[in-house]
Amino acid sequence: MLLQQFDQQFKKFGLGGSSDRFYGDSYRRSTEHHEQQIISIVTYDRAEGLELDAPFISVRLDQVEELIAEFEPRSPLIESKDIAQRATIGFRLEPEGLLGIFRKSWMLNSEQDAVKAADQFVPHVMKHAIPYWQKFSDPAEVLKLLVEATQSSRVFLGTPAMISKRAIALGLILGGAEKAREIADLKLSTVKGAAAKREVVEWIERVFTARSPQTSTDLPKST
Repeated sequence: MLLQQFDQQFKKFGLGGSSDRFYGDSYRRSTEHHEQQIISIVTYDRAEGLELDAPFISVRLDQVEELIAEFEPRSPLIESKDIAQRATIGFRLEPEGLLGIFRKSWMLNSEQDAVKAADQFVPHVMKHAIPYWQKFSDPAEVLKLLVEATQSSRVFLGTPAMISKRAIALGLILGGAEKAREIADLKLSTVKGAAAKREVVEWIERVFTARSPQTSTDLPKST
């Protein structure tokens, strides 16, 4: 019922819907630059009905996510469909801090509720999504955001280790090995914990060994 309304509303913006038993419902569109712009729907089953909560707005750079996945250790728990669900940057559409208790949500009990909610929800979301997507259609802006991210950032999807990999991968794509090494030196300081830091360092080593074997000995070391 709700998704039927969303299908109609988001289609006006060129977004198509998909549903996954584990990852839930999302709407996305692809650009000519191998980028996906994504709205991830958040709902909860409540005693009083279905609650439609604040969504996630995100951007996936396919080349970045594919590069990360290519050099990650193989795991039977991670399939290609899991990697396809990853987003490079994103945020939840809600006020920050204590104001988060005032975020907008909708309670649905009928088809009429679903129609009304979709009529309000989609324009509200797209008002924020479109300028965000426009700004980060420039990969250099994405790189800047990833490089400046800290462990306490609330606006990114992923752990500090994953954020670091994304920054390094995009730096390699945009600026080559020298730029990627510069970013690696900076981002490793934001990764806390020996295991997480080792994960990033070993990933970096695999990337540089494959992409630039003759210079792979100059990699940052975990401490």
